[in-house]
Amino acid sequence: MKKKFLLAAFVSLCAIGLASCGGETSSVESSTPDSTISESTPDTSSEASSSSSSSSSSADTYSLSISYSGTAEAGQSITLIATMYINGTQRAIADQENVTYTAADDASAALVEISGFTANLLGSGDCTLNASYTYDGTLISTEYTFTIAEGVVVNVTTIAEIKELAVAAGNDRDYILDDSGACQYFVIRGKIAVTSGSSAYIVDETGGMYIYNWYFSSTDTACTSYNWVAGTTVEICGYVQNYYGVAEITNSSSDTQSYANLYTGTVNIQENPKLTEEILATLDSMDSYGDTTKRDQQIYYNGTVYDIEGAVYEGMSSEFSTSTRNFVKFSLGSYEFELRTDGSTSACYDDYIDDIAAVVADLQVGDVVNISNVPLYQIYSGIQFHWFGSGTTVTVTQRTQAESLSVSLAESTIAVTGSTQASATVSPSTISQNITWTSSNTSVATVDENGVVTGVAAGSATITATSEVTNTVTGSATITVVAGDDTNAPAPTAVSISLGSTTIGVGYSSQALATVTPASAAQTVTWTSSDASVATVDENGLIAGVALGDATITATSTVSNTVYGTIDVTVANYSLATITFDSTFNTGFTSISSDGWEKTVGDVTINHSKASSTTNISTTTSDSGETVLGYIDPIRMYKSSVTTFTLPEGATFVSIETEEVIISSSNYSLNSTNASTTSTGATIGDCEVTFDGSATNVFAFTALNQTRLTYITITYAPAE
Repeated sequence: MKKKFLLAAFVSLCAIGLASCGGETSSVESSTPDSTISESTPDTSSEASSSSSSSSSSADTYSLSISYSGTAEAGQSITLIATMYINGTQRAIADQENVTYTAADDASAALVEISGFTANLLGSGDCTLNASYTYDGTLISTEYTFTIAEGVVVNVTTIAEIKELAVAAGNDRDYILDDSGACQYFVIRGKIAVTSGSSAYIVDETGGMYIYNWYFSSTDTACTSYNWVAGTTVEICGYVQNYYGVAEITNSSSDTQSYANLYTGTVNIQENPKLTEEILATLDSMDSYGDTTKRDQQIYYNGTVYDIEGAVYEGMSSEFSTSTRNFVKFSLGSYEFELRTDGSTSACYDDYIDDIAAVVADLQVGDVVNISNVPLYQIYSGIQFHWFGSGTTVTVTQRTQAESLSVSLAESTIAVTGSTQASATVSPSTISQNITWTSSNTSVATVDENGVVTGVAAGSATITATSEVTNTVTGSATITVVAGDDTNAPAPTAVSISLGSTTIGVGYSSQALATVTPASAAQTVTWTSSDASVATVDENGLIAGVALGDATITATSTVSNTVYGTIDVTVANYSLATITFDSTFNTGFTSISSDGWEKTVGDVTINHSKASSTTNISTTTSDSGETVLGYIDPIRMYKSSVTTFTLPEGATFVSIETEEVIISSSNYSLNSTNASTTSTGATIGDCEVTFDGSATNVFAFTALNQTRLTYITITYAPAE
């Protein structure tokens, strides 16, 4: 039996870049001050003082030249680059990691900290390094002196060091404190691997760590529209909490010490480890969220950004939602796990959820995939990963194929203009059921994208469905179309009429549709109105409201005038009420507080109240001293808040239209959607429309997520 895990996914690409420089024979400064390149120049003579050389034979002379990329300024880091010369001919060194650097004296050792080919500059002054490299059994060495300019020295802490301190602090939501008992601030330099708005994962050469709900200031440069950006190199300063085995660096809105800026210096980043069955087995031993003895073990894994190769997609635990957390099932060898979008059981926090939805929509059960950048967040009740949108890479390496396809028709014989439904089933049932429909003879019968077959002329046609997954897998069925006067055509037995709304406004129209039973009978009907002075109907069933009153619309079979169907319509005056949420709306409230507000616009009364768990409604004082809303133009509606609209007494709701502005943090001008509805339970953007049930004039908006609306237009029929 496969072991099951809960993996919640946080996803992004981490790479290490090494800048190279060359060519100049003296100190060179480019037009940008942070890209200074300094180079030691080799002397190819045997008595060169800038480099010492050894030779494997009397014919070959070797020497080293050292340069760097970055800014040689205290507080910065530079990347050291070695170049080899053989008999005066330059040759690049591919394995830079095998060049050894040490400080030449105590004074230099106080100015620089060497890690591989990265030098962290601790102070200003002249610094001399010894460099050595072994080539073809020959040791080549040199001495290199460069000048470090004055700058601001920042005490950078590695992520591994922070995790050690987090374990010592305690794992019950404990903060790392300084000697005075206040929160200790840490500076981290690394790359943003995976993001979800104001939260992200940062990675350095020692590991990865979670950035929780960061409050950006106007001076922070490490953000776009107050969101982290995957793939950027940053320097951040904040305090750290051990949240049940998760080391989280964060800050607060009132924080004056924290910052988050882009960093232009050199930062070494660890490569993503591969998530394997062996690692899953290790994590399996830590799967008890309630066991505090295991949390210290967890913290070393939490924040690690993995790559997963060869995972098999098993499906969704439920239909993908943009308003709640989602669990996407995979297996890796003998283990099952789930990648999770960011959110809770009642909310989705991911600003990039549409990107993830598109990825998931393309997956089929059985697909083999590679997933890049999956950070472990927390282990409990199994294993939990976060999978955020920005930085996520999912590649299908092996696609599941369709095996067979069957087609059925609700009725195999229809009349000219008659229709029937074709259905298709793709095997195996776990893969995409998407198909395309075609007809072998469209002059006899057509079929639309939904499988509705319509008779055109007497004859036969083959209706074929083709799998969109595997276009060589098809299924088909034969449809026979008979003429209406064909003696073989069955007699009509009933006519039914469908209409979107039985209330029509004066000057408005509504399309009626007639269906003759059975489907193989002639589908042609004639339309009539009982009172054309109230409502007219044309030969195609389009009903138009003329004057106030009631009328009966009849559809009669052209084969038998004793077979007909009717529907009653009411023609009423429609009224429109448009409420625009701009500065003109933000006055004249009947009541207003942090819990809700009420005001009347024209004939419509609006009452807005927050949910018990919702953030207080923002209010402020206008120049005239009136209490008004703090967020307007467009108006802000928090998740789960309810806005009730009451129309005039006795009025009947017809439809509603609104514009929702899609926001990202404080930026609400990215995109907008416009939608309308005429039915209860429908959604408009991130709002669900519900009705009172006992009254036709009261309905409400419930915000499914935080949303902002620019206007609402309500169409309704006033009381008679």
